[in-house]
Amino acid sequence: MNRQIRIFLIAIMLLGACLPQLPARAAEQPIPAPNPPFALPIECFSGSAFAEELPYLQDNDYITCYPKKPCEGELRVQIDLSALSTTMEGFMIHWKDEPGAYSVSFDSAESAAMPGGFLCAYFSIPTGARTIQIAFGGGDPIAELAFYAEGSTPEGFKQAWEPTHADCDLMIVSAHMDDEHLFLGGLVPDYAAERGYRVTMVYLTDSPRGVLSRQRDSEALAGLWSNGLRHYPIFMCFPGRGAVSNLDAAKASNDWKAMLKLLVEYIRRYKPAVVVTLGGEYGNDQHRLVAWLLPQAVTAAKDEKRYKESAEAYGTHEVSKLYIHSYEKGPITLDLRRPLSAFGGATALEMAQIGFSYHVSQHFLRFFVTDEGYSGCGKFGLRYSAVGKDLAGNDLFENIETPPPTPEPTPEPTPTPEPPTASPVPTDTPPPTAQPTQAATPSPDIGEPVPARETNGNNIVWFVAIGAGLLFVLIGLIILGIRGLARRR
Repeated sequence: MNRQIRIFLIAIMLLGACLPQLPARAAEQPIPAPNPPFALPIECFSGSAFAEELPYLQDNDYITCYPKKPCEGELRVQIDLSALSTTMEGFMIHWKDEPGAYSVSFDSAESAAMPGGFLCAYFSIPTGARTIQIAFGGGDPIAELAFYAEGSTPEGFKQAWEPTHADCDLMIVSAHMDDEHLFLGGLVPDYAAERGYRVTMVYLTDSPRGVLSRQRDSEALAGLWSNGLRHYPIFMCFPGRGAVSNLDAAKASNDWKAMLKLLVEYIRRYKPAVVVTLGGEYGNDQHRLVAWLLPQAVTAAKDEKRYKESAEAYGTHEVSKLYIHSYEKGPITLDLRRPLSAFGGATALEMAQIGFSYHVSQHFLRFFVTDEGYSGCGKFGLRYSAVGKDLAGNDLFENIETPPPTPEPTPEPTPTPEPPTASPVPTDTPPPTAQPTQAATPSPDIGEPVPARETNGNNIVWFVAIGAGLLFVLIGLIILGIRGLARRR
């Protein structure tokens, strides 16, 4: 056999052997079941007149919606369950945008009025129900209806959201939807569900408008719900980016002044004691940007002379502490392997892994949730403090006196899959003794950018670079192989 052909075949085998060696932990995490393919008759009525059948409300496509264009008046969607031999457990409405008030009824029962305001809502189907009716305004399109057979609904989809907290103890600011699990994972299950702190999740950006954007919204809501959050998050909806660049490029390509203004408003409005955000992981420009913006927002929020409109509306507010993920100064490490009673003994790390499993659209990037390495979850630095330094270094609320929190209600725990990391779970450590309040720790230069650090060894830059290199080598070897075949002839 020609030498060049042998090299070509060997290269193909090596490529096939190497690709599975790329980190694959995301695939090991539980992936929620897709919308079951029940072909349910869905009809629409405008007033009392029949309009059309709506098969595209079950196509897993968030672009197709009903009505296709906003219209006036009330619309009604009716779903016929009578022909099904399968017992249905419930269904979920995915609205295209946050809707106004609407109602849901089963058969001839009285309609349940819903206040609206939430992108997703889950409804249990009563035993024996034959029809479902949804009445809503013509300006509130439905993007998708998902139906689930008995026992098949993933916990993250059983959503019945409550309004965002009027004020909160902990504000988590995530650049993108999935960062709250990948780099800030464990905070929601531990501090919201287990300890009962009032937690508000803020997403800085959204994906570019389209099917992926709306899909990622639903993924984010499912991940948060599975982790025990019950109060609706805040979507700031600035354009999302995945670029790797420096801070100057990030500022040039994002409307950072508008972002800063809105972050200051949210801090004043929701009055968090503690704020936590990202630290420039893998050089992502919006990760760098949010790490640069939050120290400025914390400082501006307590100054009545800055952003006077929100100061007049909500008053000023002084945040007690600001933590940045993987920041080197004032480091603390949270124990994410402590069993949580709110989840039947599952750990905060395991719950973060389950939360990320709902972000199906992002699994191709091969990221995974871990508490190991420099950029592992649970590692933070104290960027700013008005209550002194952390001494115990294992609790976001050290030195902060808050009213006794009330734990968030959580669903019945479901069996927890084996986590990707098999390290033994450490024994519980007793809670730290309260430390005396110290003098306020002044923040360093408020505009100081946080240095970007490599992620847990699975960053997108590495993945793309390796993939591009392998593709280049493969193309070269194919050319050599073709030349070798031509010479043999």
